[in-house]
Amino acid sequence: MAASKRDYMNYHDPLESEVPTEWLIENELVDLFVPGKDIKPKEETLETKLNNYVQLVKQGEEDALKAKIALQQVKKLFESAEKEIEAEALTECERHGAKTFNYNGYKVQLRNGSKKIDYNSVDQVGQLNQQLKLLKADIKGSIEAQRFSGDNQLVLSTGEMINTPTVTYSKDSITITKNK
Repeated sequence: MAASKRDYMNYHDPLESEVPTEWLIENELVDLFVPGKDIKPKEETLETKLNNYVQLVKQGEEDALKAKIALQQVKKLFESAEKEIEAEALTECERHGAKTFNYNGYKVQLRNGSKKIDYNSVDQVGQLNQQLKLLKADIKGSIEAQRFSGDNQLVLSTGEMINTPTVTYSKDSITITKNK
């Protein structure tokens, strides 16, 4: 049975029960900041709470996957809230009249969007991209087939010898999606 908001208000550990993440934000995180005056957190900061929770997880006192899921949900809520206020924040920056200024102990810098060129309409670029894609596929196939010569060269399917590219591996990760 899911927890009620009243149950939560009578204290339910938000990461131990089925309390909706919105309640966590409303009752735990929002309360950490002093409304109006400045952006300095109250005495027990969000960072302190998170550090304490991380330590509980590392010590095995809290379920690591449950913590990962809860933190992922909170991260999405923060990112969504940040996107929602982006236009207002840009307007506020423009009111300061300078591209770079100090605000409540932070250096704020307003950057203009970058110029991008779409090369899709240029036939030569498309042809070169296709050649590059084929070459990369040939190199990958040669690496997987372990077609190396003795002098750190890679032998392509055409018989051409090229320098062996550097192969790197990314770190392992966890992907979490909510069941439907």
